[in-house]
Amino acid sequence: MSNKLKIILTFLSLSFISTGMPVFVMQAISYYHISHNSAGTLQLFSDVPKLVASFVMFAIIIKAGFRRSLIVTYSIFILICLIVPFINTVNSLRAYIIISGLVFIIIKIISYSSVGLVTKNDIEHASFINLIEALYTTGSIISLWLYSGFIQALFMLCRKNGIEYFGHLQQ
Repeated sequence: MSNKLKIILTFLSLSFISTGMPVFVMQAISYYHISHNSAGTLQLFSDVPKLVASFVMFAIIIKAGFRRSLIVTYSIFILICLIVPFINTVNSLRAYIIISGLVFIIIKIISYSSVGLVTKNDIEHASFINLIEALYTTGSIISLWLYSGFIQALFMLCRKNGIEYFGHLQQ
């Protein structure tokens, strides 16, 4: 697999991670029965760590190396994704959002920094940046379709089995 393809796939995963916020807000309102005002603050749990990490993480990533940083980042994120559903509180959702914000910044720093290593000149560099940005937008659209498909499948499964989900009995 070429290095450019690895960067593209990494950036696509970034779009999938970052596009889930509306789904999390909807889940927080419906499942955890929190107010719209409280759910509106969930975006801050993603944005504030992004702001802090933007200033701190680059130096750490350079020292640790791109590949090692990426492996550690994905490992921690996968672990959090496996743990959070079992805790099942609004605070676990907030923790997930904080971690996803940090993962977003780390992956973005690594992806943009890696572009200079795999391109030969300024024109190829600009072209590749444009390509990964276009694919990021495409990945965001695809991920929204995937999220809505999973939610629709979940509703159908709940309706079929008479399970209460999102605070409403599916009949």
